[in-house]
Amino acid sequence: MAVEETLKTVLGGLGGVHALAKPDNAALPAIVYRRVSRFIYYSHDGTPLMYRDRYQFNCMGKTYKSMRTLRDGLDTALGANQTNFALCLPEGQDTGIPDDLEGKLRITARDYYIWSRP
Repeated sequence: MAVEETLKTVLGGLGGVHALAKPDNAALPAIVYRRVSRFIYYSHDGTPLMYRDRYQFNCMGKTYKSMRTLRDGLDTALGANQTNFALCLPEGQDTGIPDDLEGKLRITARDYYIWSRP
């Protein structure tokens, strides 16, 4: 199972899970994720042994409380993931982004390093 398929499976119970952008008609709370970078660990013969991907997750909710609940659920789900990830660790601290102009959306960003095998 690919990393993105695993993410959708592991995070699916928290709300909508979308790659790159939340569709306009998608319900909240929602998680939007994107892969920021990939580092490939190679063996001496040039065969890929492991990938280290950095993903950014934006947790979105209508209220601060719903956004934080979703972010805490993200941390729990990824930290307890026992599927095909070799390791999954948060990078730094999340950053709160203020309300949008209409005050209808709260967002926090969280980065994770995810190690997986090819």
